[in-house]
Amino acid sequence: MVTEFNGAAGLRPAVVRPLSDSRSDEPRKLTLIISSTLLALLERAYPVRDEVDMTACQRADFRAVLPTLLRGENPEFAGYLTKLASGTRE
Repeated sequence: MVTEFNGAAGLRPAVVRPLSDSRSDEPRKLTLIISSTLLALLERAYPVRDEVDMTACQRADFRAVLPTLLRGENPEFAGYLTKLASGTRE
């Protein structure tokens, strides 16, 4: 089981659920924490997105947890990151 975090509210636990890959709990927790932190940084960079290299969104491990991290986020921001993670831009 892994605790999910909501990037908009800081690193506040939201839900506990299993992730569906073969890594042990500790690396999965670490990936989720790092991805949540990255999401918070990207959210702050979003207003100046044309000036920031946001290619970190295209990492496979970040893309895997992105739908969970985007719950409750601004819909415009969530849509932009989802497109960016898939390799497309606005």
